Amino acid sequence: MNSVAKDDLDFCWDEVLKGDPWFRLHFTFAPKAVAEQILALHALFAILERPTAMSEESLAIAQLAWWQAELSPQSATVSAHPVVRTLRNSKALERLPISLRKALVAQALELLRRSRPSSRSDLKARCSGIGEARVMSELSLVSKGRTLEELQGHCAGTGLSRMLLIALRSGAGLWFVPLDLQARFQGSAQVNEKPTPESTALMNAVGELGEEWFREQFEEIRRKASTLGLSPRNFQHLFATMASQRLQLKRSIQSLEQGRGTELARWRTADVMRIWRDCRRLSRRTGGN
Repeated sequence: MNSVAKDDLDFCWDEVLKGDPWFRLHFTFAPKAVAEQILALHALFAILERPTAMSEESLAIAQLAWWQAELSPQSATVSAHPVVRTLRNSKALERLPISLRKALVAQALELLRRSRPSSRSDLKARCSGIGEARVMSELSLVSKGRTLEELQGHCAGTGLSRMLLIALRSGAGLWFVPLDLQARFQGSAQVNEKPTPESTALMNAVGELGEEWFREQFEEIRRKASTLGLSPRNFQHLFATMASQRLQLKRSIQSLEQGRGTELARWRTADVMRIWRDCRRLSRRTGGN
């Protein structure tokens, strides 16, 4: 049995924290049995997201094409890349179907499009695809890939949170705010502009969509825990991740409303207890402790 090298784990930590400083917060909820697998998976998330912030699209596409090849069955089993090696040696790779590996790369490519959605339903569909690839990948580690298709269309909260953070990091503007919302509030969806009543109302509307979609997503994951007959404790890290993403979304929108659009949300000590309470509540609803 292969063991995971400390240098590879350190590399994964570095990659994760570059893309998601909040990871250290919700990783405390990871089941010990799959902790290394979850770390490696989130390192892969971070690496695949990085090209989406590049200004040169052709280079970003080339990097993602390289990763698609590296994650193929032929390459992944012999890859020397520390993240892929950690996925392989922790046994996460064998639980991550090739269809999900392709989906993660495909959704990173989707984020490069930056074409404005025409409506809220269009935005939800795109966010669901982005979120679904991430959520289903983690579920595959704890549920062994069973019946994951039932989550389709129910992961828009995670997708919206990631889309907003990537937009802020890249400085590309809030290209994902749908046209129908902009028309309704006659507001501008731009970063680093002085807030107006219209732009504040617009961002509030985006925040309300996020809350609605996260509630739907939480409910679907709770249902998944019950139907798979698995202990809710297996899902605690996923619950904690979603609670963290919901909080990040809320804080980022508050920054935009206050004219501090490029200031990425930071977690606070009190957030640990807040996320713990969310996880406990969700576990109780699925029959856990």
